[in-house]
Amino acid sequence: MNKVLLATDGSANSIKTAEFAANLFKNQPDIIVVLLTVIPQDRDLGLFELHIPEEEMEFLKNKSNEKAQYILNQTAKPLERVGIVVDKISKVGVPGETIADTAQSIYADQIIMGTRGHTFLKGLVLGSVAMRVLQLTKIPITLVKE
Repeated sequence: MNKVLLATDGSANSIKTAEFAANLFKNQPDIIVVLLTVIPQDRDLGLFELHIPEEEMEFLKNKSNEKAQYILNQTAKPLERVGIVVDKISKVGVPGETIADTAQSIYADQIIMGTRGHTFLKGLVLGSVAMRVLQLTKIPITLVKE
């Protein structure tokens, strides 16, 4: 195994998942961990864009990208501390589909992700994200329970 996709939403459980992966792979010098955070695609964004100036829309997109980079950098810390090579990707999309598609496109040997998100409600969503990824891919998945 050389390439692992680790999905992160910036939650405490995502950091725990990164720590799990760091411990698991710390003695494998050839491992590459690809961190992925998905900026959820808002179905109403098209309507929203019609009602605000372009500059403000650009500001909101930049803020989303900054938050995604922050999430990736925080999640990478436990992995980088033990010398694991980390690639960072952020994408806009539907989380389950985007995780499965990205794992396939990077030829990941394994997917690692948590089963809960920031709050109870988001935990249910991430639980459904994990279920969706399980349905969409044949790549082995390790789920780290909160």
